[in-house]
Amino acid sequence: MNSLPISSRIRRGMVAAGCAAAALALSPALASADSIVYVKDGNVWLASGSGGNQYQVTTDGTAEHPYRSPSQADDGTIAAGRGDEIVRMKQNGKVLNRLDPPTLMNSVSHPMDGVPVDVAISPDGTKVAYTFSGYECPIGASCGARTATGIIPSDRFAASATTTSYFHSPSWVTNSRILNSGGYGSHINLQDLGTEAFNWLTDQETDLGDAEVTRAGDKFAAVRGYGSSTHIIWERVNGNVQSGPKPADLPEGICYTNEQPGFDQPTWSPDGKQLAWAEPDGIWVHRDAEACTTPSPLLLLPGGSEPDWGPADVNPGPRETTGGGGTTSGSGGGGTTGGGGGTTGGGAPLGFTLKSAKGKLRVTGRVVKVKVGCACSYSAKLTLKGRTIARKRGSLRKAGATVTIKLSAKQARAVRKLGRGSKALRLVVTASSGGASGTRSLTVAPR
Repeated sequence: MNSLPISSRIRRGMVAAGCAAAALALSPALASADSIVYVKDGNVWLASGSGGNQYQVTTDGTAEHPYRSPSQADDGTIAAGRGDEIVRMKQNGKVLNRLDPPTLMNSVSHPMDGVPVDVAISPDGTKVAYTFSGYECPIGASCGARTATGIIPSDRFAASATTTSYFHSPSWVTNSRILNSGGYGSHINLQDLGTEAFNWLTDQETDLGDAEVTRAGDKFAAVRGYGSSTHIIWERVNGNVQSGPKPADLPEGICYTNEQPGFDQPTWSPDGKQLAWAEPDGIWVHRDAEACTTPSPLLLLPGGSEPDWGPADVNPGPRETTGGGGTTSGSGGGGTTGGGGGTTGGGAPLGFTLKSAKGKLRVTGRVVKVKVGCACSYSAKLTLKGRTIARKRGSLRKAGATVTIKLSAKQARAVRKLGRGSKALRLVVTASSGGASGTRSLTVAPR
């Protein structure tokens, strides 16, 4: 197992970042044919690597329902998490499709579902890696946070992930290899499609994770430490990290920042010469990753977070009238058509209805039934206080067919405890047909 002694990462001195550099003026804008996608005020934004050409991609993100973890393919296609979905969109916000990421199994063989906290689209745009995270106290195992990561096609429904691990923070090395992060003994791992992950680097002194390598594979950056000791490090890779086994030699230290809480998500410019990362006040950039101490890092995008740097220029084109990831509204819970979570966003919307007996969706015994008004593929998910408790996928040959979701006895008891009309229980149905997709939801009235 490779380990990183502290002496390997202080060979070139320390970069002043965060508050220590807050008084520095920004350098003149640099010519840039690349872009950084990031989150600001709950929405997805784009900016050139110089910090100019800032463009708001989505307009419907809020503090209660934000977009998170955006990433971009080489052609500028963006994938980001929102709620329980992964939204794939163009730079102008036009939604190409929405994905309901399949359930994954964690390290104690328990299913994980819900919010994808880390999303990474492959450079060629054909695949998406995602992570679920949760805290539990299983019988026979210690309490703690557990994660699971999977990879699925980016443009169509997938019943299960083709590649999985118990790690988190996926980052693409090539179109067929990712980096992911774990706990002690498995800080930074390599994983090829369809295979098990294997450890590359583990720090023997503190935490190391959220790693990314340059496109050439010659340097990597990571978040090191935790709490007040958190900092960014970057090092030179000795060997080939893009294919084959892990490099035999340890990376050679280049530089690291000072320590403070809130350092997050380092990301390399496409040419591997610049490094950006997030801090509590925004996105910072170090213009010469080989120079270490000069020039000092700059606050590039105030208020931004979760950056991902890619080779596509900022070129969104005209925004369609329904663009920006907008939603299709409908009547509220208990009606025949659910509202909240509809899908248009400038993409190809699929209009359909949800209908239930006597106009109210009910849990009768251990069964929920709903009629879906389309001949389509569907994914139905029943959530209790935001957590998925049951789901079903399939295809309907005709509009108006009934979908039945069965609950376990324990789940049914939990539903009954909520009381009649509780909005803590919700059925969400995502349907797709002929390249169009849509989402509808209903609040359940227990009986």
